[in-house]
Amino acid sequence: MKTPSLEFGLTTAQADSQRLQYGANTLEKSKSAFWKRILKSASEPMMLLLFACSLIYLFIGDLWSGFVFLGWTTLVLLSSFYRNYRTANVLAALEQFAQPNSIVIRNGKQEQIKRSEVVVGDCVLLREGTRIPADGFLVSGTYLKVDESLLTGESAAIEKSNIGAKLAGGSMVVQGEGIVQISSVGKAAALGQISTMLKDHQNNRASTLQKSIQSFISWAFTLALAVAILIVVVFALTRGSILQAILNGLSTAMAILPEEFPMVLTLFMSLAAWRLAKKNVLTARISVLESLGSTTVLCTDKTGTLTLNKMKVSKLLPISPRNERQLQQTARLATPRFSHDAMEEAIRQLAPLSALEIYAKELQNYPMSTTCFAMAYLYQSKHLSYQAHCKGAPEAILKLCKINPKELQVHLQTLNDLAEQGLRILGFARAKYSENIPPVNLQDFNFELVGFIGFEDPIRRGVASSVRKLRRAGVRVVMITGDYPVTARSIARQAGFVKSLKMINCQELGSSSQKLSGANFHEVDVFARILPAQKLELVGLFQKRGEVVAMIGDGINDAPALQAADIGIAMGEKGADVAREAASLVLLKDQFTEIYSAIEMGRQLILKIQSALLYIIAIHVPIVGLCILPALFSSMPIFLMPFHIAFLELIIDPACALAFEHAPIDKNTMRLGPKKITRNLLSKQQIFKSLGYGLTVFLAVYSVYLFSKYQEQNEAQQRLLCYVLLIASNLILILHNLSSTKNYWEVFKESGWITRSILILSVGALTLIVSIPAFRSAFSFALPDLWSSITTAIHLLLIAVALKWLK
Repeated sequence: MKTPSLEFGLTTAQADSQRLQYGANTLEKSKSAFWKRILKSASEPMMLLLFACSLIYLFIGDLWSGFVFLGWTTLVLLSSFYRNYRTANVLAALEQFAQPNSIVIRNGKQEQIKRSEVVVGDCVLLREGTRIPADGFLVSGTYLKVDESLLTGESAAIEKSNIGAKLAGGSMVVQGEGIVQISSVGKAAALGQISTMLKDHQNNRASTLQKSIQSFISWAFTLALAVAILIVVVFALTRGSILQAILNGLSTAMAILPEEFPMVLTLFMSLAAWRLAKKNVLTARISVLESLGSTTVLCTDKTGTLTLNKMKVSKLLPISPRNERQLQQTARLATPRFSHDAMEEAIRQLAPLSALEIYAKELQNYPMSTTCFAMAYLYQSKHLSYQAHCKGAPEAILKLCKINPKELQVHLQTLNDLAEQGLRILGFARAKYSENIPPVNLQDFNFELVGFIGFEDPIRRGVASSVRKLRRAGVRVVMITGDYPVTARSIARQAGFVKSLKMINCQELGSSSQKLSGANFHEVDVFARILPAQKLELVGLFQKRGEVVAMIGDGINDAPALQAADIGIAMGEKGADVAREAASLVLLKDQFTEIYSAIEMGRQLILKIQSALLYIIAIHVPIVGLCILPALFSSMPIFLMPFHIAFLELIIDPACALAFEHAPIDKNTMRLGPKKITRNLLSKQQIFKSLGYGLTVFLAVYSVYLFSKYQEQNEAQQRLLCYVLLIASNLILILHNLSSTKNYWEVFKESGWITRSILILSVGALTLIVSIPAFRSAFSFALPDLWSSITTAIHLLLIAVALKWLK
């Protein structure tokens, strides 16, 4: 295949042919075998306990009970496997969403494709902040520097100015622009050779909540083991049956162990990330969802975030009406020939290319710095004379031109009038130079003011509404921009900020964080003329005040603040790769309006996780109580055998995994303010209340036992009455924890088909167990008399009333 031209690139057919010949730009990923997934599910603590119980039944010769119990265990195992399988599928789907994009030239057009679709021979456009998708060589470049530290460990950026220079995949462009032609992809590229090393050093650190739950599980497992051993010893001494004592000990361990906790956290967060992805919000780090609902401050960039970043020239203000042509030419010559900046693209469309023909050679460029918001290019004409053309912030240009105070006030008033219209303004100047050695600094030129250009950048659709909704939801929205203060104020008002907003000019403060802190930063709505270092400082200052900070941006200079923020949010379409990699959330369609949806989902996620965990705590209380009492009092029947625990798990697991996760969205969530998350997800008050719910159920079940004993029901009848009430109470607890404001019937009607199916199937399965003699025998049940049954139903109503009263 012949080398593609820079203007046309590869055709679609050529790209397909290259992919077949050299492979896709992907690295092999290890896939977990089906049997390994089954084994992982079977090795969970609850599964091991259930299998142990099955073996004991078979060992003592109770084959019917052993095989039936083995069947129950298999059902619980399949439920656990489905849970893990679904979570794995969700995470795999998220990886597809997470694939970064590259801009290539295909069929004579610029196309944005997934990095995995880049092939050998592709011409890929590079700009500041993008990561090179695969190995190649430079075919065009302007002031190009790349960071190859990922591959070489060298922290300093390396200049790539020579055509034909090798560029390694995985390197980051930190300066300039260019085009790279791909020479190798996938495993053949340099990045493929270190992929194993990267896998070995993946960041698998647990989040705060994960650590908390892991610690709780470890503590609960130790407690379950200790109590189970104690129960076995006491039971064997009081009743004399070793095997029955072991079975009762295993039942107690199963009752105490809250193995659903890590499942709830993993599954709920994975599915929440999947739902956000369907709303075009990619979750780069799932652990960030813990703090998303706790967001109290949203720091947002202006250009490209609140606005479209589609600049067009709105006003031309030459220093003299006759000099409009000169202003256009100066603007064009002060602008790089190749860039993706919206304002620079608008300038290139404004002035004809013939303006460049006046000058034969570009000698030097003067990049923008933190001390001077201006840049310039020095040219040598065909007549060997020199001229510098400069553009930048109006204040910087006026300072470089050394305008006298009287004229300065006139210009500032003009700029203020334009800025109040929401226009973004750049100033332009030029200077002639005759010495052989060019100046080192811009300040050494004698610049002459040429004029100003006003650019219009429309507000994104729906931004104003979203900002107002966020403020009503208790989220403080703060604009941080490098723009002219008056322009920033105008845009902020259009974007839904309060009319009486407070603003400061960060350029007047200097780079000291103490000065930024001393300016009552927490009361400021707009930070104008802010430097990249100040963005980072501002995020830190908010965090020191105890705020949970979300930061949204799209540029290289936003990356440090994005990484430091509790929730970094990057633009996915036009944002720099370095910004996307530093962020924890990526807006795939650059829609600011999705931030409100993301925060709402974050708050819903916390509520759902809390509801599920509180339900788990509540239902375990009566189960533990009914396991322990018979060991302490030999006159009492054994209420819960492993059979009964296994059946309960078939209800509890789907309830946790599906019912609470699919709970309908509470419309009042955003009115209640941010959800504060400490190291412990559940407060002491919530835990005590949940324990109270469980204790209520336990006392009711124990009361039914006492009444049935008074009625002289036998042990099998007592066991059935207590178990039916426990199962029915469990269903009440599910409805109770699904909503804090609605009654049970409203919750049942508004719940999805999954929740209703769980409840109906649970009632149906319990009815079959009670109705069919073989199942009654397996569960050691016997039908009670009518009066005891009515009493049990009355107790169920009392439980429902008591739970509502406690709430």
